[in-house]
Amino acid sequence: MGSVIHMSSNKIEKWEWTAEEQEYQIMVSIPNTPVPAEGFPVMYILDANAFFTMFTEIAELQLFQPEKTGISPLILVGIGYPGEERFHPRRFADFTTPVDEKNIPSRPDGKPWPESGKAAQFLSVLTEKIQKEIQRKYPIDVRKQTLYGHSLGGLFALYTLFQKPNSFQNYFVSSPSIWWDQKSILNLEASFTTKSELKSPTKLFITAGSEEMAGDIFEDSKAMYERRSLNPKINLETEFFAGAGENHMSNVPAAFSRGLRFLL
Repeated sequence: MGSVIHMSSNKIEKWEWTAEEQEYQIMVSIPNTPVPAEGFPVMYILDANAFFTMFTEIAELQLFQPEKTGISPLILVGIGYPGEERFHPRRFADFTTPVDEKNIPSRPDGKPWPESGKAAQFLSVLTEKIQKEIQRKYPIDVRKQTLYGHSLGGLFALYTLFQKPNSFQNYFVSSPSIWWDQKSILNLEASFTTKSELKSPTKLFITAGSEEMAGDIFEDSKAMYERRSLNPKINLETEFFAGAGENHMSNVPAAFSRGLRFLL
């Protein structure tokens, strides 16, 4: 059974979801404003335990003066995990492709990597179950659906764009872990470039902080943007935001409003 919390500009619902014998915590923020004829835009947020509350508050603050902020009411859908842990170990499985451990660096704490390599299964759960349930329960504009992911979640957002591009119309890719599996995501990017089947105009917002030196995150993110923006044959509009002086975590709030304005 889910819970409902009413806030000044939105209503928050939380409920448990079980798929493929795995439990997820779904969090939904619904604007307390009249529903547009076409429905509300929607953003799906990975790692919701860490980001959902912050993003809900940022979006809500900007709705006080939408004519100045450029932000319209939208539904936020957080996809998280049971418990209070901000970054649950299961994210490694859900957001990554299969890998030989010799092809990934040692963890900074020296511990073994958690189970990984189930991005294909999670993509199926996301697009065939969670997304359809959200569309059934809430007034969604299916032409304006955004996927947000940070770090490994950003890697998964790119994976979704390259593997199943028409699942979302907008992709918000924050500090993606392109380094995973010796940058094997670039192979999927190359295939996407030659066989892209985007059915409608799609937007890609990539961001990284200028201080993200570990794993070449900043340079890899910028290079991804440059390759995407220089390929006009693909129906993909791309923007890059470099968070000056920002690191892997501080760039998250710094970039969020920029991304909203571009994507929505």
